[in-house]
Amino acid sequence: MRYTRVIFLGIVILVLFVLVVANIINVINSPSFMAKRLNLDSKKSIEKLVFRISYASFIPLGEVIMENKGVEELGGKRVYHIKAYAKPNKFFDFFRKVKVEVDSFIDEDTLLPIKFTQDLQIQGKPPERKVVIYHQSEQFMEIGGEKRVIYPPTYDPLSLFFSFLNRKALKKGEVIDLNINTNQKNYRLIAKVEESKKLYEKKIFWIRGEVKRRDGNLRHSSTFLMVMLDNPRLPIFIRVFSGLGFLSVSLVSVT
Repeated sequence: MRYTRVIFLGIVILVLFVLVVANIINVINSPSFMAKRLNLDSKKSIEKLVFRISYASFIPLGEVIMENKGVEELGGKRVYHIKAYAKPNKFFDFFRKVKVEVDSFIDEDTLLPIKFTQDLQIQGKPPERKVVIYHQSEQFMEIGGEKRVIYPPTYDPLSLFFSFLNRKALKKGEVIDLNINTNQKNYRLIAKVEESKKLYEKKIFWIRGEVKRRDGNLRHSSTFLMVMLDNPRLPIFIRVFSGLGFLSVSLVSVT
């Protein structure tokens, strides 16, 4: 009987601990808390964003850093250069070091990608590099010496993100329909602005959508919820649901 009471008490304590931790996580991930903590009023220009990635809201996977490298020349055109790289959690990095960097070169006039590169280094394996050249008006892209048909217009993940930040004023009920391709299959992102509120004198939108293959195949499809600040236009929280569970992406630093 004594040991039964001890076990029961231990279970109660564990449950209470989980509830407290879950409550803390919900507070930290709440849009109001994030909007206040980021203190964006003092930001005149934004050059770097840091996002914290976690699995199921509480297992830390690492960070993704996105940088605006400014305007450059590429093939006689002026382009925005957006760069992103991952910093895995030290626990995972201990077992096998992984380095991922992606770059998108976006036409200054059309805001469509011209070139996308991905560099992947996994400890113990040769480095891999992917280069994608987009021909938006001709509706094809080049990758690995091959030409592949794309829908007009088509984005890579970074230029897609950039397009969200530079869209005209969002409004409740608006539907956003975009194309994505950096490899073989064409994907469609379709989202709807479901709600808008004011928190700490800032307007915030809730955007819900899905990403799926254009050919109807359900492989690699996912749904997401994005909480986006209106001014400056920044996603402060994203939750992605897929066949592997869900990931939480929180904006933790703006410089």
